[in-house]
Amino acid sequence: MVGTTRPAGRGRGGSGDGFEVMVRGTGHGRRLGAQGRGAIAAGLARGDSLASIARFLGVAVSTVSREVAAGGGRQAYDPQARHARACSMVCVSPL
Repeated sequence: MVGTTRPAGRGRGGSGDGFEVMVRGTGHGRRLGAQGRGAIAAGLARGDSLASIARFLGVAVSTVSREVAAGGGRQAYDPQARHARACSMVCVSPL
């Protein structure tokens, strides 16, 4: 993705490269964080494909596709609203 700053490496939570803020956890049960949702919104605004956004985050394309669909689609995606909704369902403490 052109014009983005990306943490070095492809850390998957706990790697110490800052990536764990975008996607929390390891393996099954990993969750998008607020910054991951922000990265999705930024990618959508640039017109990036869902596949390139998924590669940037190190998640499956289906994860990004479901997230965007649940957030109202490409034109209406709101990362703050999606994160608040997700946290109301799974977060035990605020970010």
